[in-house]
Amino acid sequence: IKNIESEVVVNQDSSLNITENIIADCGVAQKHGIFRVLPTAQYLEGARQESPIELLSITDFDNQPYKFSETRDRFKKTITWKIGDENVLVSGVNNYRISYVVRNALRETDNATELYWNLSGNFWDIPIDRYKAMIRFPQGVSEQNSEINIYSGRYGSDQDFSISRQFTDNILTVSYDKTLEPGEGITLSSVFPKGIVEPYRPTFTEKYGHILYYLIPI
Repeated sequence: IKNIESEVVVNQDSSLNITENIIADCGVAQKHGIFRVLPTAQYLEGARQESPIELLSITDFDNQPYKFSETRDRFKKTITWKIGDENVLVSGVNNYRISYVVRNALRETDNATELYWNLSGNFWDIPIDRYKAMIRFPQGVSEQNSEINIYSGRYGSDQDFSISRQFTDNILTVSYDKTLEPGEGITLSSVFPKGIVEPYRPTFTEKYGHILYYLIPI
């Protein structure tokens, strides 16, 4: 991956609207496309928080749609998009734009709200040369009332103070110009005052779907 640029919009209902612009270079090799794997649950302080994901679109930078398939792993709590046409081989540089919504992405503590999100993802099996993200928070979130911690590497890595970050008004920009090796990623923790966003309200299906699965005959 030559470059990934992400735009993350933090919504009032504790969801995220995310758009990723990905530049992938196959070189002389012939491939069908790329895989993008995302977690559909977060594990924080021993508790699991479900974060359902809804895909909006997968296109190139000219907004031409790609063929893709989607699989969900209920045990690993991941969603995978296999992007590309199984009947078409590509080589060289190819561009991908993925837009999706993450529900229940923020968590509430006694006196604060936290966005804890793996910005780049740790499921890539190829290196990433460069990563940049723009995180747009709701009005009321600023550098003065937020605690920002950014981590790079594999799961469990320490905070990386070398990562470039800039907070202007309610927009945080994160840049990383080193290579992320396969399995490595960049994770953001942003803690800000409670009450700026609304806690997530799960749908009826999300709350009781596992019960309905056993009660409704197929």
